[in-house]
Amino acid sequence: MHYYNFYTGQLYDGISFQQFINAKIFSNKLHFLKDQILGETAEGIEVKMDNRRKETRNFYIESAERRDPSTPYFASGIFRGDNTWLWVIGDTTEVFLVKKDVLVDECNLERWPVIENSYETSIGYLLPETRMEEICAVKIWPDRMDDELRNKLNSLFSGEPNRF
Repeated sequence: MHYYNFYTGQLYDGISFQQFINAKIFSNKLHFLKDQILGETAEGIEVKMDNRRKETRNFYIESAERRDPSTPYFASGIFRGDNTWLWVIGDTTEVFLVKKDVLVDECNLERWPVIENSYETSIGYLLPETRMEEICAVKIWPDRMDDELRNKLNSLFSGEPNRF
């Protein structure tokens, strides 16, 4: 498969996942931005689908990307200088909310393997699922939202200005 086809497929799947998360967890209150230079959402929340997590037992945390392997990498993911303060990462069965600065700290520890994808369009580190369990602010099962999870979300957002 050509890298462009891969990128397009990933983009489509990612947008579908964003819509799923927005509906199931945030009651459609997230405002996704068309200009990603500012951030993914007006609220500073980055939503990432990781379909391989169950297979690998790792989360892929992107740090650099490019659309074409013949061009230079640029900072992305946790190193993009935008309004993002919270990452929502997982799949349709299990989602982890983790603060961006915590993910940056984990990357800077240089404990985890750094890899480049096979299309040479993304670089990131592999954060073990067990470590994500330790550092995440909240773990959510989207189909089982209850008052306890809503209270955890509210407390997570209470200290953040301009959030919900």
